[in-house]
Amino acid sequence: MLDFEDFKNLVKNAPLFAMDLVVLNEQNQILLGQRKNAPAKGFWFVPGGRVFKDQAQAYAIHRI
Repeated sequence: MLDFEDFKNLVKNAPLFAMDLVVLNEQNQILLGQRKNAPAKGFWFVPGGRVFKDQAQAYAIHRI
């Protein structure tokens, strides 16, 4: 397990696999969320997140 400083260094220097989702309803409207936290507080976004090590993409989509 990485300590927090090593993790911050990894995030700064290595690519991380993430995915964003476009969720449409029957009227072709897109699901959006509004950020509650910095740095993008107040901005609109589509759901998404990081894919964890050894996690199947299908499971990541379900989790996200």
